[in-house]
Amino acid sequence: MDQVKQVQPHIVQIGEEVLRAPANELSREEILSAKTQELIEHMRDTMHDATCVGLAAPQVGVPLLLAVIEDREEYHKKLTPAQSSERQRRPIPFHVIMNPRIISAHSIGLEFFESCLSVAGYSAIVPRARAVTVEYLDEHAKAKGPKQLAGTRESYSTRSTTWLEPST
Repeated sequence: MDQVKQVQPHIVQIGEEVLRAPANELSREEILSAKTQELIEHMRDTMHDATCVGLAAPQVGVPLLLAVIEDREEYHKKLTPAQSSERQRRPIPFHVIMNPRIISAHSIGLEFFESCLSVAGYSAIVPRARAVTVEYLDEHAKAKGPKQLAGTRESYSTRSTTWLEPST
């Protein structure tokens, strides 16, 4: 549980150890703890302040397999209907993904310019899966899935969290 108290008020940047090291799974007790619930709220606030659609715990300095995701309606206002369709963007309500396990990913993907909060000042063409099927726990430690997460941003956030494999 010590790893949860490491919340930092900033986004860690590329090169920092927490982004390179394996992330850890959370137990049911850890998920339900006040510290983890506070971390989730901190991450949600940080994500909203940064106007991004997903944030993984290692990005705030905490080495856990935890991500928050929300693609708000207001983020779509700058896109034309054609751009939204091409990018498979749609509003996604706030949700939490912990200990995700990818079951399958559709490799035929899309590529668009995107940026990452942990690589400040840069954007690049980033390949995204059209959909990812995943199992995970929510913020109440309830099992979810298998669930197909469609839309490049939601599937990316799940994949980026899963790529931070649990330590053994």
